[in-house]
Amino acid sequence: MKRHLDTYRFLFFIVVIAMTNIEAKATAKDTIFHTERKINFKVYESGRNIVIDFNTEQKQMVKLLEQLGLRVYFDEKMKKKEDVFIHYPIGSRTEIGLEEEEQKKLQAEMRNKEIDYRLIISNIEDDAEYGYMGNEQIFNILLNSLEVSSKIYMDDNDVFHYRLKVPKRLINPDDPDKVDAFSLGLESGTIPVKRRQQTANMTNRRMRGMANNRRRGGMGRRGLQQANTRTITINRSPLEIWFDVKF
Repeated sequence: MKRHLDTYRFLFFIVVIAMTNIEAKATAKDTIFHTERKINFKVYESGRNIVIDFNTEQKQMVKLLEQLGLRVYFDEKMKKKEDVFIHYPIGSRTEIGLEEEEQKKLQAEMRNKEIDYRLIISNIEDDAEYGYMGNEQIFNILLNSLEVSSKIYMDDNDVFHYRLKVPKRLINPDDPDKVDAFSLGLESGTIPVKRRQQTANMTNRRMRGMANNRRRGGMGRRGLQQANTRTITINRSPLEIWFDVKF
């Protein structure tokens, strides 16, 4: 029961994180600053590896990665097909189902809840996933034959750091020496979000009828709006960032 409550608390917390999608043009030697999420990115070569390094003072990122995970995409042809990725951490939750009243209650509880981010980092699972053109395999991020490694930590100034080292041969097995330009994507898992949406267009006859009713005081403006909208659920990722890398 407590585990479920903690899950709901976190997932509501994720819902209120601003959702954003950004693209940027940059060379590998540049540090890229994501203005909306306040994240610094650095991508560089290290021998036969590509290293992705980012840091942020937004400590909520720790909870985001622990619960929803993080996929780092390497689109070698820079067309965002998401065919090559490393998934780490994998994350422990992928969906949410809270009603509005539950969300308000949990929001009030979260205001006074202190989170031990370092403890969360120390408890993140070692399982990771490598995907290449539809083929996936699970591996241990600390000990694996793929030679993938990662480091997640919080420094003395409470800045959160994420570093991922990936061999070029995993990005382009046919020619590792040509991994010199690609689209890099970072995306957390998705959560369902409720949204109001316009329904199908009403016929002119129906619209005229409603207009006549409104003039006669039958259906007010509020009634018209309610009759022409519906609530739907869509999947959104609290974190989705893409930018081009060139060496």
